[in-house]
Amino acid sequence: MFFRSRQSKEIKDDQKLCPAPDFRVEVINKSTEKIDRGIKFEHYALHGVKEYCIVDLRHKTIEKYLLVNKNTNWKKSYCMAISAVK
Repeated sequence: MFFRSRQSKEIKDDQKLCPAPDFRVEVINKSTEKIDRGIKFEHYALHGVKEYCIVDLRHKTIEKYLLVNKNTNWKKSYCMAISAVK
């Protein structure tokens, strides 16, 4: 998990066990895609994760989403193709 120094100072005592990170990456596969694009998407937004990247090795893409506000409004920042590592 990554936190900006300013944000880390604002973590309350009851959040220290599971504070929301600024940035989250999920490597999805066929069995996890529905969860990663559904409930996790909503969960991360509601907890203030500012950036969410989805790496899809099956389709060889990386998608980056930015949180527009503190609800489930994500804006797709980019989607790029990736090459398989040999």
